[in-house]
Amino acid sequence: MSKSVTEILAYFESLYKNKAIYLWGANAEIITPSLCDKLYKTYGNSTYNKTYYDNKLKEGLGRIGADCSGALFPVSGFDTTAQNYYSKCYEKGIISSLPRNKACLVFKGSSTSAINHVGFYCGNGHVIEMKSSKDNCVKATLDGNGWKWYGIPTWIDYSSTGISNTSSSLTAPTSKCIDVSSYQGNVDWKKVKSAGMNKAILKIIRKDLT
Repeated sequence: MSKSVTEILAYFESLYKNKAIYLWGANAEIITPSLCDKLYKTYGNSTYNKTYYDNKLKEGLGRIGADCSGALFPVSGFDTTAQNYYSKCYEKGIISSLPRNKACLVFKGSSTSAINHVGFYCGNGHVIEMKSSKDNCVKATLDGNGWKWYGIPTWIDYSSTGISNTSSSLTAPTSKCIDVSSYQGNVDWKKVKSAGMNKAILKIIRKDLT
């Protein structure tokens, strides 16, 4: 099932805000001893060895762990490689032709048949990615960071916010509100409105007389 641009952007912003840990083989999962043990048994090799997973457990216990493609699992609904994410995109192209205000996937690799890294372009000039075991989750500018291709997957729903999505269109509307109780006495509502308030919460205390 596809997710809206707003949902996906909020998800990636939360990864960055909560300092998600790059963990090889993880699909945005809580880092625990059992998870690291499972990942070592499944993906362990000379690079991602027992020491690697032990150190990542110490670094990120209780936080979210994911590698670059694993970070997409909660929003895409499937687990695959960066190469396959690129292959599954219904629209793709070189990075210079990317619609700059459209949130989508961006990729690195020596060619379109040798994609080795994926990130999420936020539609506002920045990319959030699980960069590496050293750097973990990074938010940086699209330009000057080696991104070569972009792709638009079927699981991003652009209909709720429009095909083009700028950072301002993803900002939730806000309103000012005043909390009023009997302790304020008589309220001059014209002054309240002129101060920019457009809502009020009224506290009413019921008192039973016996």
